Amino acid sequence: MRIAILTNDFPPNIGGLASHVVELAQELRRQDHNVQVWGYLQSGEPLSEPPGLPVCELGRPERAGNAWSAARHYARVIRERIDAFSPDIIHCHTMAPLSLAMRWLPSQNYRRIFTNHTSGYLKLIQTWRGRWKAKIFCSWFDGLLAPSVELREKSSLLWIPRDRQRYISNAVDAEVFRPGDQAAARTRLKLPLDRRILLSTRRFVPKNGVRYLAEALPQVVKTAPDVLCVFCGNDVGPEEQAVREIIDTKGLANHVRFEGSVPNSEIPTYLHASDLVVLPSLMEATSISGLEAMSCGKPLVGTRVGGIPYIIEEGVTGRLVEPGDAGSLAAAVVDVLGDPSFERFGVSARERIEREFTWPVITEKTVGFYRSMLEKPPIRRLFDGR
Repeated sequence: MRIAILTNDFPPNIGGLASHVVELAQELRRQDHNVQVWGYLQSGEPLSEPPGLPVCELGRPERAGNAWSAARHYARVIRERIDAFSPDIIHCHTMAPLSLAMRWLPSQNYRRIFTNHTSGYLKLIQTWRGRWKAKIFCSWFDGLLAPSVELREKSSLLWIPRDRQRYISNAVDAEVFRPGDQAAARTRLKLPLDRRILLSTRRFVPKNGVRYLAEALPQVVKTAPDVLCVFCGNDVGPEEQAVREIIDTKGLANHVRFEGSVPNSEIPTYLHASDLVVLPSLMEATSISGLEAMSCGKPLVGTRVGGIPYIIEEGVTGRLVEPGDAGSLAAAVVDVLGDPSFERFGVSARERIEREFTWPVITEKTVGFYRSMLEKPPIRRLFDGR
């Protein structure tokens, strides 16, 4: 099968979506499919070129005053790529302008697939204007994938038939993210050997709810005074400032370390060093941070939003609490740390990753969806290719 993957998030960018695109593309190639990545970065930086993975720059429009004009530019470039590559599948992993560019591609032998990754979509559709904007940007596809049941359900407003939509989780590289030596990891990171470490590998943006973990810390420290909370995340701005103010106001400086932006290659070491990973999200798809923690054999405390309840089994791989509730979050963290056999959560988490969330498993499901779409005719819309 010949597959073109469209994206505007890719290395050297650091983050879950960039990692997802690389891992999916490489696993597709390992499964003997012909894959190319077509994309650009908002920063204007060139895309990295992972070994063995063909990457084609789409360039940036010289004049693009809005998403509509940018989409027209990308449609022209993508048509040229289609003529040269003849893909069976065009798999888009981002919203406008690349998703909108599909509106100017004619319905031919290939199928246009969209993965609705972002919880930003959930925020967008909270207003009627946003819902119409989502329809305009994201309805030009023959099939839709969603990494959480919530995202699939809320993608129903798009003009894509229900039988052409499927929930397929994100995945994790279980060889890179695997259990490791805690003491060695702490020594390498200059973290104390004699304290219990909570870890947050979340960017400081409102949807990730990191401030609620900060607000929970006083209650946690009151019961477990040896706790050290390590924050790995960038985006210096109002949200990080709010977290730092909470830490300063509550006098928690001795219980916190801010590590800043950490490359994905270093995240396994931080996971090995930790005792418990916290996902205090307010919005989420299938949390890649959560899957990485599970793959390293770490218990989780997370919120009942998006795809998190589908990876955390209550009382089996961790604990679940309501979003935005610092008191409940603190109580769950204390309960897990106080459980003399809490390591069993981590063992169960690793076992579940091996069964359900490795890249070979998720890629086979994705290829199955591709094949099912190729068995259906393309959706022909009134304005296709015009």
